[in-house]
Amino acid sequence: MLADEGISKKLPKEHWDDILGMLGKHLHDGKWADGFVAAIEACGMDLQTHFPVNSGKANELKNHLIVKDI
Repeated sequence: MLADEGISKKLPKEHWDDILGMLGKHLHDGKWADGFVAAIEACGMDLQTHFPVNSGKANELKNHLIVKDI
């Protein structure tokens, strides 16, 4: 798994494993949409906790996706 370095420093690998496990269970049960919604919500909560919105701060990152082949 490839993750943002700043986020990775705040959350242990086991945390991501739990989110992926939850997603995998939903997928296995055929509840794809529920699984993705739950995983995205969990990630959103983590971001909100560790990287709260600062309305006075300019966007530090470009708004594009970087895809790496591993």
